[in-house]
Amino acid sequence: MANLSVIVIAVGLATIIPLSATFAQSGQTPPVQGVPAPTQDVWHANTLTGNWGGLRDRLKDRGVEFTINETAEMFGAAKGGIERSPTFESLLEVTTDADLQKLLGWTGATTHVTVFSVTDSGNKNALNLTGSLSDPSNIDAVPTLRLYQAYIEQYIVPKKLTVRAGQIAADGDFKVKPSAAGLMNGTFGWPTAESSNIPSGGPAFPLATPGVRIEAKLTEQFSVKAAVYSGNPAGSNCTADPQICDRYGLKFSTSGGALAFGELHYAMAEADSPIGLPGVLKLGGWYLSADAADRHYGFSSGGAIVPRSLAASPITHRGDYGVYGLADQTIWRQGKASISAFGMAEFAPKDRNPVSFYVDGGVALKGYLPRRPEDVLSFGVAYSRISSDAIAGDRDSAMMAGLPQPIRDAETVFEVSYVATIAPWWTIQPDLQYFIHPGGNVPLPSMPEKAIPNTLVVGLRTQIKF
Repeated sequence: MANLSVIVIAVGLATIIPLSATFAQSGQTPPVQGVPAPTQDVWHANTLTGNWGGLRDRLKDRGVEFTINETAEMFGAAKGGIERSPTFESLLEVTTDADLQKLLGWTGATTHVTVFSVTDSGNKNALNLTGSLSDPSNIDAVPTLRLYQAYIEQYIVPKKLTVRAGQIAADGDFKVKPSAAGLMNGTFGWPTAESSNIPSGGPAFPLATPGVRIEAKLTEQFSVKAAVYSGNPAGSNCTADPQICDRYGLKFSTSGGALAFGELHYAMAEADSPIGLPGVLKLGGWYLSADAADRHYGFSSGGAIVPRSLAASPITHRGDYGVYGLADQTIWRQGKASISAFGMAEFAPKDRNPVSFYVDGGVALKGYLPRRPEDVLSFGVAYSRISSDAIAGDRDSAMMAGLPQPIRDAETVFEVSYVATIAPWWTIQPDLQYFIHPGGNVPLPSMPEKAIPNTLVVGLRTQIKF
């Protein structure tokens, strides 16, 4: 099956991309047997379905905009991993944005609602192939129809201070690295330092949670964001997959304490600045008010301190936190072509977190091929180090069991991805990822005495804007 998945993907890349690129460059429409060729304008429209006979413009004039995007992808493990069967997954995302000033005369207020539908084949996704900390796909989710975000935003001071409240997610506001947008692995959007350390993975795709976010522009270069979310999007009684506990996005959990995020931005230049190269530096952190279990020790039934694997109840620490810094900078630009780079590092306490240190970085090259100004070639690498206390807990478990078993250390993932823009509304994206010590060197489910082997994953994604 591994060879089959690689062959299917290779054939797709070898045929679809060159043919589509040729038609897009020439301004011709790809012929479809038995179907009349659409007009040439479709290849220059922003969406596949166009302006809906002018309806889109009329709705926008009244303050309402619809965005409909479909993402479909397949992955296969070409080497290593847990299993080789290829996976298929799709995400249909429908967003409605409303300007309440145009609709109701409410000055400075807008609303945003996103609903999505996820489907897959055989209840498997890319993460089932690797067992890794970082998900090969940033759209992986349990198949369902789900309410994602639903919030109202109000300008307090125009272009200076805004407040957002409702069902919101943090991954669109914090740790955002524009240069990493062309990478498919989820860690480049919501790092494993958060998805592994915060309960239920935190308020990030596909789980949003009730919260309030404030953004203030202090000067032309300095701005700050701060937010408070519910600490556990899945709820306090969840013992299964968090996405199953809140399958439809309607739980609106207020349990798990309070999760606070803060981030200071320093903009070196704006993205559309005619002079200087755009870039941003960010310093931030998060704090969770709920207790966190110790990664090494716990209490026996008699109250003695014992290794966590033997504990009847955990030793808890008051609160949890992480601190981080990141940079995203365009380092060269000529016309529409550019090269940009990003890097980030984060630290978290080793006694209460599985991942105590995280770092990632990468480069994006846009428009470097003649007549392909919108294409982007991206490279990324991410390293997640397992905390020394969690490693000590693994050693205790192995010693107590008296059986050979892997001891966690760290996970490293490399990714190279190419986004080919066939039309303004259509992209095709081949992708390669290589995992060293998936899961941080965890047992292979079929052979627990061995670790999941290093894994090469091959993927192909297509995105369409309707």
